Amino acid sequence: MERMILILVYLLQIYFLLGLVFSPIFIWKGLSKVDPAVKGSSIWFKAIIFPGLCAFWPLMLYKWLKTK
Repeated sequence: MERMILILVYLLQIYFLLGLVFSPIFIWKGLSKVDPAVKGSSIWFKAIIFPGLCAFWPLMLYKWLKTK
């Protein structure tokens, strides 16, 4: 049981580490492609959405790839 919990914790860490890598790249290059209304938005707006991007990065990656 402890091993399963440990594996789950490691998988969650990997998931959020991938989100930490993905989010700045998405904010820099992909955000304006997914939603053109955010062009010219402030750094504070981008800082607010950063944690959400780390959590929902697979959905945002899907939307980004779908727009190309």
